[in-house]
Amino acid sequence: MAEAMRNGWEKTVHPDDYPGVMAYWRTPLETGTPGEYECRHRRYDGTYRWFVGRAIPLRDQSGNIVKWFGLNTDIEDRKRAELLLAGKSRLLEMLAEHLPLNHILVDLCKLVESTMAGAFCTTMLVDSDRDTFQGAAGQVYPRASLLRWKRCL
Repeated sequence: MAEAMRNGWEKTVHPDDYPGVMAYWRTPLETGTPGEYECRHRRYDGTYRWFVGRAIPLRDQSGNIVKWFGLNTDIEDRKRAELLLAGKSRLLEMLAEHLPLNHILVDLCKLVESTMAGAFCTTMLVDSDRDTFQGAAGQVYPRASLLRWKRCL
């Protein structure tokens, strides 16, 4: 809590988001108007999650800002749902445009990996006699793994 006081919260902002957040906050601080932004903050365990941050100034009777009140709300689930919806739309457009299957499968794997932390995605095609796997897109797996999957079919 002590680290978050004053400007300590700045240390938790994701490095890619930091310049934009700092540029944005100049306006509310200069004008005294409430502000809102979205960025990733680092949690206690080092994981970054999406938050919406809001700040409202508290003024004295003369209208001078005495202090700012801030609130950060975790929106990671919403961001993930937005990514999935956008990815689904992109995949459907690719299908409708009759793009090559390999391109569609590559994008499918990218979507899965971008929305599931630590996930690796691969797609395998099985020939018509159900005897052979062929890697289509994504991570490459050792032959032993493919043999285990073959027994499952």
